Amino acid sequence: MEYGSLRSTAGHRGLHAGDTVEVRTRYQEGQWAHGYEVAEVLEAGYRILRRGSQEIIPDIFGMAEVRLDGGVRSLQ
Repeated sequence: MEYGSLRSTAGHRGLHAGDTVEVRTRYQEGQWAHGYEVAEVLEAGYRILRRGSQEIIPDIFGMAEVRLDGGVRSLQ
């Protein structure tokens, strides 16, 4: 997949690159996982960084799959 074709935007629902977030798990319905960060905001959703390993997850997460972790925005 070519990432250059996805246009970056200002942020859905107020999330920005660098924000500490939780992601909805795809294995346990209704559960949220901690330890993630918004790596990039795209027109189609978010590219997410796993903070522990510093790896960007290849999937694009939709707006409903990502929320601020504890309501606190990361300091940049």
